[in-house]
Amino acid sequence: MSSSDFEQSHSVIIDVVILIVVVSASRVLFYPYVNRVVHQLFIFFGEVAYVLKDEILRWQVREEEDKRERGSFIANCKASLEFSSVASANLWWFL
Repeated sequence: MSSSDFEQSHSVIIDVVILIVVVSASRVLFYPYVNRVVHQLFIFFGEVAYVLKDEILRWQVREEEDKRERGSFIANCKASLEFSSVASANLWWFL
């Protein structure tokens, strides 16, 4: 092994150590910001999930109310038809 190879390998080790120090320092510097962004994203997606759940539940309730209203409308129509047929049959007796 020549002396230039030894010097190059020594400088590579120093470069790797410097890279590790820089990455660690940037992690320490950026951690509070990344932590805050992640926290805000959790809050945002929690609100979105709450709104979606609420809208889905409202939609289901509206669907059930519409079904009940349709059923009562049909029942009212049938009762009205029965009443009108009975009323018209009773009118013929008076004429």
